[in-house]
Amino acid sequence: IAHLKLVLGTSPTATDALAALGLLQVKTDNDSSSSSSSSSSTTSSSSSSSSSARQEGLQQLKKALELDPHNPDLLVLEAVALQQQRATYPQALAKYKQAVQLVEVANARHKANNNKSGLRHVPMEWYTNIGVLCQETQRYDEALEMYTKALEQLPNASSKRIATLDNRGISDDATIRHKANSMFTAYVNLEGFLVETPTNVTEGSDTLTILKQSNGDAMDVDLSSIVQVGDHVRIGNVFETEIVELVGTTALKVKDAFVPPPIKP
Repeated sequence: IAHLKLVLGTSPTATDALAALGLLQVKTDNDSSSSSSSSSSTTSSSSSSSSSARQEGLQQLKKALELDPHNPDLLVLEAVALQQQRATYPQALAKYKQAVQLVEVANARHKANNNKSGLRHVPMEWYTNIGVLCQETQRYDEALEMYTKALEQLPNASSKRIATLDNRGISDDATIRHKANSMFTAYVNLEGFLVETPTNVTEGSDTLTILKQSNGDAMDVDLSSIVQVGDHVRIGNVFETEIVELVGTTALKVKDAFVPPPIKP
C-alpha cells in the first residue's frame, strides 16, 4: 500500500495504481474486520476506522473509473471490492455485468471493422463470479446460465462436452474446486467412484459407502485424501449434497438423504 501511495504521489492519475490501492484497502479492511469480529475486545473506534478505510478504498476505485470509464478491467476490480461484503453483492453484480457489456460492445466494434486482433473473450472467472453473486442473491436461473457460460470458456480438450441444461458442460471426470475464494462453493465430483448400490442401501440413508473405483479397481484409496468435511459433492448425475463426516476411509456421512439414481431399463 505504501508503495502504491508513493507511485500516486508522482502520478496521481495512474488508474492501475489507483484501482490496485483501492482494492487492497478494501481487502485489508475486510480481513481486519473479520479478525476483530472474532475478538471480544473489538472497540467502536476500531470499527469506525475500518469502515473509513473501506470507504477510502472504494473512492480510489471510483476515481480510477472516472479517469477511464470504458475500462472493463477496472470495473471488475471495483466489483471484486464490492463483493467482499454481502450488503454490496447487488452493486458488485451490476459492475460485473457492465464489464461484460463493455467487452461485448468493443468486440462488436472490432468485428465491424474486421479487426480480429482486438477481440477478447470474457474471462471464465467473470462469468463464474457473476454466477456466484446471482446464486447468493437468489437469481438461480441466471446463475445457471452464467455457470454454463463459464464452462464454455474452458480450453478445448478431448474431455470437454458442449454445455447443456442437463449436463452443465461437466465432463465425466471433472473436478471443480475454488479453495482460495470463500465465495465459491467447494464442489467435488465423485463420479470416478461407485457408491453402494441402491439395492444395498436404504433410500434416505445419510451414510454412503464407496465400493470401488469406476474403472473396476478395488477401493484402496483413503477418501480423506480426496475430499474433506464441508465439501459439496455430486455423486452420479443427480444426487448433490455436502459432506458432514468421513466415516473410516471409504464412507461418507452427508447432509441430505440419499436419493438413488433411477434404474435404467
